[in-house]
Formats: sequence, C-alpha cells, structure tokens
Amino acid sequence: MTAWTSVRLSSVLRDIDDREHPDLEVLSVYRDLGVIPKASRDDNFNKTPEDLSSYKRVRVGDLVINKMKAWSGSLAVSDYDGIVSGDYMVCAVKGSVDRRFLHHLLRSRLVFSQIASLSTGIRPSQWRLYWDDLREVRIDLPPPEVQRVIADYLDAETARLDALVRAKQRQVTLIREHLAVITARTVNAGSYPRAAVRRIFRVVNGSTPPSGVRDYWNGEIVWVTPQDLSGDNMVLAGSTRTLTDDGYAACGTSMVPAGSIVLSTRAPIGSVAIAGTALCTNQGCKALVPAKPVDPWFYYFVFLAAAQELESLGNGSTFRELGSEDLGAMKVPVPPLVVQRELAEELRHAQRSSLQLATGVSRQIELLSERRQALITAAVTGQLVIPGVAA
Repeated sequence: MTAWTSVRLSSVLRDIDDREHPDLEVLSVYRDLGVIPKASRDDNFNKTPEDLSSYKRVRVGDLVINKMKAWSGSLAVSDYDGIVSGDYMVCAVKGSVDRRFLHHLLRSRLVFSQIASLSTGIRPSQWRLYWDDLREVRIDLPPPEVQRVIADYLDAETARLDALVRAKQRQVTLIREHLAVITARTVNAGSYPRAAVRRIFRVVNGSTPPSGVRDYWNGEIVWVTPQDLSGDNMVLAGSTRTLTDDGYAACGTSMVPAGSIVLSTRAPIGSVAIAGTALCTNQGCKALVPAKPVDPWFYYFVFLAAAQELESLGNGSTFRELGSEDLGAMKVPVPPLVVQRELAEELRHAQRSSLQLATGVSRQIELLSERRQALITAAVTGQLVIPGVAA
C-alpha cells in the first residue's frame, strides 16, 4: 500500500518577497486560468501602476496567491517568469514535492475549504489570507514518484476537459454573436431619422455616499453600479447594495422612474438594462429618462447594439469613462412609436431564444467544471484508482 504523509504547508513552501524587478512581465492569477500574463486578458480593469518597484518577482514553479481571493481558488503554480502585485503572496516550492501535483492539490476542494476557513474579513470579496495562517494548513503527500504519476494523469484529464469547455464556450460566443448581428441589423434597418440622445432622453448622473458611514447603507433605495449590469440581467428590480434615505440625501445621485434605461459608463462602458423600479445609480452609470414617448425596449436594443460605439466615445487616462456630453450627443434612430414596439417585440423573441440556447450550453460547461474539480479532489486525496498508482 502506498504511504501518504501528513505535512504542514510550511514544510513544502517558503514565503518569498523579492522586489525591484520593474522590467519583467506583469502576471495575474485567475481561479480558472491559473497564473497568466495580465496583458493576455482584456477583462482585467485593475490598472497596472507606472511604478512597479513594489511588485514581487515570480519564477517558473513558484506558487502565486491572490490573498483576497484565495478562498475562491485564485492561486496556482506559475509557468511564467514575471512580477505580480505586492498584495499577492509568492511562495517557492521546497524539497522533492512535484510542483504539478502541488498545483492540483492546492486547487482542490479539500484545500479550498481550509483556506476559506482561515481567510478573514467583512465579506468574501474582502477576505484576506496571511502566510502565518497558510503555513499551518495540513496536506497529505504520497511519495514523489506517485505524485508524478497522479500529476501526469490529471494534466491529461484536465486538458481533455478544458478542451471540451473551450468548445462549449465557443458555442456560447457564436450564439451571442449571432444575436448581436440580428440586433444591430434590426435597429438600424429602414431610413428612419436619427436624433441626439439628449433630444430623446434626459441624461441623469449618479453618485456615491461616504462608504464608511453605516447609516447610509442597507436601506430600501435601489442603488445600481456597473456590477449590477453584468450578465444577462435585462431588467433591474434590485441592486447588490442599497441606500437609506440619509445615504441618498448625502450624495448627488438622483432617482429615476421605472422604464428608464441604465448604462454603465466606466469599467466597463456599454452594459445596459431597463429600470424595473424607481432607482438611482453610482457615478459608474448613467440613467436615460425618456423625454418623449418611446418604447424602452427598443432603445435597450439600440444601446446594446451600440456597445462598440459607446466604448469608442470613452475618454480618460486612468480608466476610460463615457461623459454625459458625449453620450447626449450620440445619434440614435427614431422610428415611429408603433414601429419601435414591433421591432422591440421581434428582438425580445430572438433574445429569449438565444438566451435559452446559451443557458443550456452554459449548464453543460458548469457540469464539466464540476467534473473537473471532483476529479482533481479524488485524485490528490487517493480516492481515485489511477493506473500506475498502487492502492
């Protein structure tokens, strides 16, 4: 029988803090992708500072941990040389432990649960993990030769599952791209007159009350941020965070009625939804209140189709932001109201069909991801029979 040994992570990891390497490539760590060059992603809105002297050196084979998101799996052994934010934890792997095995082990449910229990903070998005706690986590290690066999098996199996996931993700992308083509073609069909947004809507800005005043938060007032516009949420009936009457009075935001259109105007620009209730927004969004009779759904699709144009109108050096003047000057089609309603209903039907297809494929992706995680956990804990590994 193969003997497994229980050890503390401090016996296989060493916390390192090597800085002053600003010329190296900036890396980041993702739950699903592991450690990758930050520049390879276009959805990371954390701007890299000009001064990189505080960034930590990472060598191939080092463990990189996002201390605030380790509980959700943002840790991985790096295949890259580079640097990461000084807020990350970087650990060198010691001894004869197989780095690939350790990578899979530390990303298993078994270790996730321990890391989550050690992380501290107000809420998950602000939980933080410290080396003094991580070093005490216990793991079970088989002999090095068994680690290599398990790592080989998991490398092959996870690669196969990852290829299936990528194929499914491509299906979702194609479904959404097809809907985008239909949407753009429909809202721009016909030789209807065009008018500036400010001629049709009143552009309303948002604001944020001081975050440290408890009496301003968790009230009954819906307060929308760009986060609330993510995903396929087309109608806003609530928000992640809410304001009290005092919080609303303490900032410069304004209530808008149900039926208004809400746009994210920074990080990212162009997400759109319809207000399903009276609400206000933070400064990352703008609300469009109809100044004349319009069909909100028609203009929801107009702005949905104009995502690239909205992005191109953004300005700013630290982060791109779409201003009220530029948004108000943007030209949009103005067909007769009855035509707006007909086109909106046609597009809502197409959207429902597309989202139903995309949801089905997304569920398959979830099942494959669950299978991947279960496979890893079973393999690194000795619960799975693997060819070449003695029971």
